[in-house]
Amino acid sequence: PRAWRRPRPSAETRVSGRRQRLRRTRTSPRGSGSAPSILGGATRGMSIRGVWQLLRLNVNYCDHSGSSKHIRAFVNSGLTEYAAQYPHAEVTSTVRRGKHPHMTGEFRNGNTKTVDLRNMEEEQIKVQLRYMFSEKGKKGGGPVKNGRRFTANKSVQGMWRPGMWDAANGAAAAGGA
Repeated sequence: PRAWRRPRPSAETRVSGRRQRLRRTRTSPRGSGSAPSILGGATRGMSIRGVWQLLRLNVNYCDHSGSSKHIRAFVNSGLTEYAAQYPHAEVTSTVRRGKHPHMTGEFRNGNTKTVDLRNMEEEQIKVQLRYMFSEKGKKGGGPVKNGRRFTANKSVQGMWRPGMWDAANGAAAAGGA
């Protein structure tokens, strides 16, 4: 009898020498102008297990202040068309006199996020809207200062400063001689 031979794994299932099942990528190419459909392929960062996380989005602006100039034009011309691309979320706009423009998103996990839209042009507003629709609603990563995380709890070893080891070596050399 002929010996049984295990079928060779295809490129889709072979990763770093071990057989693994890969997730299917979304069908629409990255960077396409339209939003991916709710039922089509896996979405990156926009949903968790196929469920969109943004429930409601409220855009607040002033009807006369200068910082709301571009958002007023966007609300009057393109917000309804933009919101139609995302049918899972309820999009509303509210006039709040004397206040700077901002948008507030409410997510399935109960968190809310607010993004400032003060003096932003229409393209920047669209970027912020895309950001809000693609959010998961999780809490932020915490405070970051100069590209590094920092905490209020100081280290037991003390703070590092430039040249601190040079001073210790210099003192040891001076005291030992």
